[in-house]
This record gives sequence, structure tokens and C-alpha cells, in this order.
Amino acid sequence: MFVAVSHEVDSHSIHNPLPNTMSIVVDHERRRREILKRSITLFSEHGYDGVSYRQIAERCGLARTTIYKYFKTKREIFDASILQVTQEMTRRYTRIMAAHGLSAAQRLRKLMVVVLDSTLEQRILLHVILDYLLSRRRAGEDVSRRLRKHTVGIKRLLSRVVMQGIQSGEFPGAEHGSAMHLLYAMIEAAVLRLTVEGKVNRDALLSMVDQAINGFCHQPATD
Repeated sequence: MFVAVSHEVDSHSIHNPLPNTMSIVVDHERRRREILKRSITLFSEHGYDGVSYRQIAERCGLARTTIYKYFKTKREIFDASILQVTQEMTRRYTRIMAAHGLSAAQRLRKLMVVVLDSTLEQRILLHVILDYLLSRRRAGEDVSRRLRKHTVGIKRLLSRVVMQGIQSGEFPGAEHGSAMHLLYAMIEAAVLRLTVEGKVNRDALLSMVDQAINGFCHQPATD
């Protein structure tokens, strides 16, 4: 699944090292983001377990002591990468939920677009996360709690909007549980296709989302 681990300094890092500590002014936030970006690429190439702290430093073109100022362990780098993405997604969700004048259908579609687009944008990180979870599962750990931790937020928001649509009569015949199952099945399908096939048809996915929401709106209420 992953190519053999190389202990040579990456040629890209030699010619494009991150700003060194001798600079008069160091943009620490930019350096931190670059460390995360290059580390995730390294994890995707060799797998989480196949990457050492030293290799991360080599890929970034920095001394291990410099990396240590930002992240104490490889796990910190991994967790910070996930946190960086989830924080940005949370900001997008918050803007959608705070927007005025949106119907439940419009709000639901916007949320699904953010979820699907974020999945496409972060395909490398997604691959790394799944590889990590599988390695932990093979080691006998229960990964279900970690999965719930990273998905509970969007599930709650989708559930909230679906319920609003049902209660307002906008989704007259929709059943909450079935609607949630359908929406999350679409997300899982996108993740599966992206990790297995390496690509996904965004337009086809959005068409499925539109069909589902249209169904919620026009399904007749049951007595």
C-alpha cells in the first residue's frame, strides 16, 4: 500500500526548506502550517506508522529541535492537522447556521456541499486518517469512539436542520431517522470512493443531494 521508507533527505525540502531560525523575522504561523502540510504528505506516502520524527524534520528542511518548538511528538502533528481542518469546517458550518432567510432545504444543501467539498479538498489527510484508524484497529484498539468524536458535530447539525424542516412542514412526509440515514450514506459513499478509487464525481454527488432534499420537500405527509 505504501512505498518503502526512505531515509534520504527529500530533494524538495533541500531546495525549498522552510524559513530557518536565523531569519530576522519568522512567521511562526506560516511555518507551523507548512510543517503540518509536509508532514501529512509524508504520512500519505509511507503511512503514519512508517514515518519518524526525524523524517518529518528532513522533509521540512529543519532541525528536529526546531520542529520540537512547534510539536513535541509525531502524534501532536497528526492531531493538529485534523484539528486545523475541523476548525475550518466548523467555521463554515457556523456561517451557514447563522445565515438569515434560508429555508431548511437551502440550509441543508449548503451543509452537505461543505461536507462534500471539504472531503474532496482534504483527500490526502482523509487517506492518512483512515490508514491510521485501520492500523489502530489491527492493533486491537476500539476506533469507534474516535470516529464518533470527529463526526458527531456535523451529524447534530444535519439532524437539527432536518428536524426543523419536518416541524415547519417544509419536509411534510420525511421521517427523521430515514432522512439522516440517507444523507449520511451519501457522505460515506463519497469517502469510500475517494479512498478506494482516488476520485469522486462531485456533480453526481450534488445531484444525489438535490434529489434527496427534493424528495423531503415533496413527499406527502402520512396520516
